[in-house]
Amino acid sequence: MRGGRLNWRLAASTAVATLACAGLASAQDCPSNCVQEHGPGGCDSLACSEAVCNVEPACCAVEWDAFCVALAYENCGFYEYSCPTGPYPVNNCPTGAIVVGDGDVIAFNSTTATTVGPDEPECNSSKGDIPIWRDLWYRYNAPKNLPAGTLLTASNCNQTNFDSKIAAYDIGNGTYVPCELPQLFIACNEDGAGCADFTSELQIEVTAGTSYLIRMGGYLDAAGSGTISFELGSPPPPLPPTIFYTGPQQPVVQVSTGNLIYGGLSSGYITGSLAQRWAAMPFTVPVPEAGAGGGTSWEVQTIAGNGFCPGGTCAPLLNYIIWSRTGQAKPVDGNQVVTGSVPTPEPDNDPNGDYAGNDRFRIVTNFELAPGDYYMTLYADAGAPNVVANWAWFANAQQGIPLEDAQGPFLWRSELFPAPGFLRSVIAPWAQQPKLPANTIYTCSFGVYGVVPSSGIPGDLNEDGVVNGTDLTILLGSWGDCPSSGTCIADLNDDGVVNGTDLTILLGNWTG
Repeated sequence: MRGGRLNWRLAASTAVATLACAGLASAQDCPSNCVQEHGPGGCDSLACSEAVCNVEPACCAVEWDAFCVALAYENCGFYEYSCPTGPYPVNNCPTGAIVVGDGDVIAFNSTTATTVGPDEPECNSSKGDIPIWRDLWYRYNAPKNLPAGTLLTASNCNQTNFDSKIAAYDIGNGTYVPCELPQLFIACNEDGAGCADFTSELQIEVTAGTSYLIRMGGYLDAAGSGTISFELGSPPPPLPPTIFYTGPQQPVVQVSTGNLIYGGLSSGYITGSLAQRWAAMPFTVPVPEAGAGGGTSWEVQTIAGNGFCPGGTCAPLLNYIIWSRTGQAKPVDGNQVVTGSVPTPEPDNDPNGDYAGNDRFRIVTNFELAPGDYYMTLYADAGAPNVVANWAWFANAQQGIPLEDAQGPFLWRSELFPAPGFLRSVIAPWAQQPKLPANTIYTCSFGVYGVVPSSGIPGDLNEDGVVNGTDLTILLGSWGDCPSSGTCIADLNDDGVVNGTDLTILLGNWTG
């Protein structure tokens, strides 16, 4: 019995190792002895030794044979790297990557390329397609004086006509071993926001003095020609504190095919036969926490919505309306709290975006909103009647507040534009969320951001809504003449000096 098991193991290890090591020209292709047969003692990576020997203890106790090598490929982040020779593009392999810089636009044709890089499970959107097919490679070397937080965008969005993927690898100082690329993977994008024909756009933060490999290929063996561009930029400024956020978007797929689609809800004029309508999404503004500025309402400074511009084209205007909400009563004109219309802003990349939903449009606002229940809509506007201006909500906001009655979940959607009023609406049965129950109501993804205004109490130097020991400490630390420039917040009577008069004002408003 024991001899039969040993013979099976040797036969299996020979077969697996032949597959795993195919294409390795020499040990130089992968110098780690974790993927080379050798005597006992594990391999030169402690983590890999533990992973392999947990499966097969003999790999550490007896011999690191072909079976152990196969287990290392499976469990330790190695893959069988082979760079073929022949009439292929010059950057068919990572070792032949084209060096790129800020502002470069590189023409390519991937139809004769081969698939060289490793499978990347994070590049799979559907059908279990984890390879990046017919990949081409580019290398970006970040300058040593690059500011912290700089972003690199690699994009073939609307620049080619095939379903593409773009991935990135951090190769540190530029010295790397191709067979270890799975361990250097950073991120991947398939189907960029607002990108036609399932083209892609990837944005990563790059570090000064560090080199990166950018890998572009196709979905399900797709290939084609076009251009890929590279651009540096600064990250968007941080948003104000969150008043309400629905949560990130989730993808919509077509039930019959399982394919990702840009469907769901649309707030906008789409075609001559489908006039403009708005989806009114419920949300709740919380009561400010005690001491948060001392106010009882919120100063809304930003509204940010996630969506996309059909075909990569945005309408010139973006409008918003907020209605008060009592129970599930329909939004009506008389309940409007605030309305606004702004030129459609340039989108920034939302780190919480999912699939094609990472484009975030920020609208700068300045109005007060009391705690309570509201509806909100965002919609595109072409600035003229009967002109296509689509703003599509194609995803579910996980933390949105769904409406439900005896008939089930629904939403309020306006009647045909410009007719007033709202109708009960449900999502079409041909689309559903793969990550959520099929009957989950579809809502947009948006956020409302702002601060609690200061109560304005004299002596509230840190604007937390109370006058207490913290403010007293600030005043005493500022005692004396005010500086010749800058603010002097402890000078409560504006006489240019912090003294006993200011102390008397502070103590007279003491709240503890």
